[in-house]
Amino acid sequence: MMNEIMLQRRTRAFTLVELMVVLLVIGVLGSILFSGATYLFGDQAIKQAKAEIKILQLSLEDYKRDYGTFPTTEDLEGMEECAVRLLQVLSGTHDELGEEFNEGESRKSYLPLDKFTLETLETEKELLIDPWEEPYQYNFPRLDGHEGYLLFSKGPDKETQFLEGDIDGVLEKTAVDMDNIPSTEPGKW
Repeated sequence: MMNEIMLQRRTRAFTLVELMVVLLVIGVLGSILFSGATYLFGDQAIKQAKAEIKILQLSLEDYKRDYGTFPTTEDLEGMEECAVRLLQVLSGTHDELGEEFNEGESRKSYLPLDKFTLETLETEKELLIDPWEEPYQYNFPRLDGHEGYLLFSKGPDKETQFLEGDIDGVLEKTAVDMDNIPSTEPGKW
């Protein structure tokens, strides 16, 4: 009788080997799901950056149509200051030279600000940031003398790189030498 009770107890419990196999299977499935989710979220950030750059391009074209020029960054040093100027002008609080309007005076906003992430600097100025928490890079007139403006994101590795190509097509990351930026069509990049 005692042997029967011990046999019943033994058959009800998992062995250590069975538990290890179950944990191993759960671990493998978890790692597959985690790597897939990481890929999807990374891909989503690239899609978001492409969409935001397209919105910025359309906003810049609308602005130029109304005022005959793009917002200038000629008197600015550093790409962070240029990103601040881009937001100020396209949101309608400053003119194309970055001069703040008087109280009660403003222009129409060219940006749907709810589509972007803003960051406030220590100087209490705001700028547009990409999905990797870096400011969008904007320059007009271009430092290399080519026509049009330069607009790009540094990308997921946060190095000086940009997305090049047709905004609706597949974009490739290319290293950027800020002193020797390749020529492109006006207004494209």
